[in-house]
Amino acid sequence: MEGGGTSEAKENVKEKLINFMESEVETLHVPTTSPYIYKVSKELRQGHAKVFEPISISIGPLHHDDKSPAQEFKKWYLKNFVDRLKDAGVDKYKLAEVMSSLEPHIRQCYRDIDEQLARDKLVQIMLLDGCFIMDLLLSQESKDSNDSLVGRSEKVSVHTLQQDLLKIENQIPFFVLETLSDLTWTNQEPPPPQGNTKSNKQKLISLALDFFGVELKDTTIDNPRHLLDLALKSLFHENQDSSLQQDSRSIQVSHDSSLTEARSASELEMYGIQFQPGDRKNLTKVEFKNGVLTIPPLVIQESTEAMFWNFLIFEMSSCKSRIFTSYVVLMDTLINKEKDVELLLDSKILVSRLNDIKSLVSLFNDLSTTVSQKDFYFEPLIEKVNRYCRSGWRPQRAYLVQNYYDARWDVLNNILLFIFTVTQTLFSILSYKPKGS
Repeated sequence: MEGGGTSEAKENVKEKLINFMESEVETLHVPTTSPYIYKVSKELRQGHAKVFEPISISIGPLHHDDKSPAQEFKKWYLKNFVDRLKDAGVDKYKLAEVMSSLEPHIRQCYRDIDEQLARDKLVQIMLLDGCFIMDLLLSQESKDSNDSLVGRSEKVSVHTLQQDLLKIENQIPFFVLETLSDLTWTNQEPPPPQGNTKSNKQKLISLALDFFGVELKDTTIDNPRHLLDLALKSLFHENQDSSLQQDSRSIQVSHDSSLTEARSASELEMYGIQFQPGDRKNLTKVEFKNGVLTIPPLVIQESTEAMFWNFLIFEMSSCKSRIFTSYVVLMDTLINKEKDVELLLDSKILVSRLNDIKSLVSLFNDLSTTVSQKDFYFEPLIEKVNRYCRSGWRPQRAYLVQNYYDARWDVLNNILLFIFTVTQTLFSILSYKPKGS
């Protein structure tokens, strides 16, 4: 009797396990793409939460419950964009149809999306935010104050919008903007002359980079996933014509790496290395030749910290390359103290809009604490600099420069001591009077 009950209980457990696997496990939908828009983990947010959260305007479903004044503000942009589509021969029904068809693909792009968020609500968010961004870009391009709704409002500045649109939690998929740009530009303009064809995607990329004040490069940016990814790839990308191209990504940083011997900017100066600003179009085009380290100038302003933190987290979590994280490691190596910052400022490699030198020291120091030092892109460069510092008379030069002031004062002190000793001796001799004289 007991054995039968036990056997029945085992069968019951087995049935429940099978039901669980069939109803909740086997039915799981395997995404066709890895999510690349997500909330930053609590560990990484500690002390830096503000750099990831929108300041004045939320974009996408992760912050859609924010009740900021700008939420109502976006509706004016939607109205303006719908009017643009009418001029292009596209009605609101076509817009609704196209946006609805994107919903399954959109949902897969978010890692932390609320599973309870209804399909119609998600599409509504994409419609409102996507049309807002598109109309914002088009309005800024026209530079017509009557066409720029931003210019009519004191609630949101363009500078603040630029910051908010480059935050990892505040993104929408780039293909949403591509879809809207196709609706806007298809059949709207006469075909360009042969050989001057520019796709809608290329036009959109140019428009977005212009809005962020980023110069368009010759480098082709393939399939950006969102605006943050676009800005990252535009500012920090591999140099096809650089000596660093030599499989630097395959070099793993270890205890024997050239990084363990890397020197700060002020230390390199003692070895006779000079610094000069390079091409500002690509911040990773760092070169070393004939004792001159050429680094593109970096403009530091209040928004730089937030932008760099978002670049960093996105690249570490969602990118195969480690170009930006390598740049952070390189700059952290060069900057250890205020003297290093002052040297880079004097060399025009750092152009600061801030008056606090200490904040410039801590900027890359703080970023580097989060970086995994692997696939270091600048490994060949650092090794080249290290070999230069080890060669010839340069170690002796650095030693003399480093100890020059101490040595100079030691010599001076010895000379003064000798003079005082001789003088004292002379005075003793001259003042000596034999007894009885």
